[in-house]
Amino acid sequence: MFQFKNLIQTGMGAASYVEQNRKSIDDVFSNLNKELTEETDGLFTIVRYLHSTRDILALGRRIAEELAPKLSVDTKPQTGTLNIVLGNGDNASVAFWEQHSDGYPFTIEFLGERTDCWDQEALIHELGKLVSSGQLWLKVKELQSQAAKKQEHDNNTQDK
Repeated sequence: MFQFKNLIQTGMGAASYVEQNRKSIDDVFSNLNKELTEETDGLFTIVRYLHSTRDILALGRRIAEELAPKLSVDTKPQTGTLNIVLGNGDNASVAFWEQHSDGYPFTIEFLGERTDCWDQEALIHELGKLVSSGQLWLKVKELQSQAAKKQEHDNNTQDK
C-alpha cells in the first residue's frame, strides 16, 4: 500500500516556504517605504501596481484576507509596475515587475535591464539600484513639478 505521509509533509513544507517568500517580499517593500518616508519626509513611496483589473481586485481581496489567506492555485505570475506615489496621490511608473506564484523569483525590469531576484538579498540589492538611480529622482522631481502646476492651476481657477 502506498503511503502519502511523506508527500503530505513535503506539501505542507512547500506551503510554508511560499508563505515565507511572499512575506519576505512584502517586508522588503515595507522597509523600503519606511526608509523612504523617513529620508524624504514622506515625499513618496514605491507601490506595486498590478496590470489587470482582475489582479487589482485579487490584490484587494488578498489585503482584506491577509490574516486568513485563501488557497490560490493560480500559477501564472503576477505582473505590474512599480510606481512612485507622491503624498497627494499623483503617481508614475518607474519599473516593471513580475512575481512567481511561489514568491521568488521576483523580477524587476528597470531602465531596460531585467533582473530575477531569487531571494530577499537580491531583491534588496535590486531595489537599492532603483532608489539610487538618478532617473528615479528625476521622475520624482517631474511629478512634483506637475503637482505644483496642477495646484497653481486649481488655485487660479478658484480665484476667478
